[in-house]
Order: sequence, then structure tokens, then C-alpha cells
Amino acid sequence: MNTLGWIGATLLSFCPLPEVIYAYKRKDSHLSWWFLALWGAGEVCIAIPVLFRIKEPFLILNYLLNILFISIIVYYKAKKKLEEMSE
Repeated sequence: MNTLGWIGATLLSFCPLPEVIYAYKRKDSHLSWWFLALWGAGEVCIAIPVLFRIKEPFLILNYLLNILFISIIVYYKAKKKLEEMSE
């Protein structure tokens, strides 16, 4: 069962990778701000009890990688928006 948890967490951890690659290549994201905000807030809210109470390594991997990937997407989306505003 633990192996299955690791496989599932790893697969879910890398689900946002195509969008991260898209954001990196195009320096923008087609995901809406609402989607990113809800996704990010959900990941943080779940990560807190996982980090401090549940302490399952495969869940920690999943939530921390998702938070990292969301941060990268938000960075490129915000950077593009700021560039557009300064033009």
C-alpha cells in the first residue's frame, strides 16, 4: 500500500508540470487567476496538517511540489501582466 501511495503522490505531484513548461516557454499562463488562487489556497490548507500532524512523506512530496509548481506558474503570469501594464 505504501508503494501505491508513493506512485499516486508522484503522479499527482507532476500533473502541473506541462503547465509549468508552457508558462516557462511562453512566459505566461492561460490558467485564470481564480483557478490559480483556489488551487494554491487548497494546496496550502491541506499541506499544513500534512506537514505538522499526518507527516506522510508521499503526501508532503505531493503538496510541496504542487505549491512550487503553482508558484512558478503564478510568477510567469504576474510577470507578463506587469510587463503589459508598463507598456
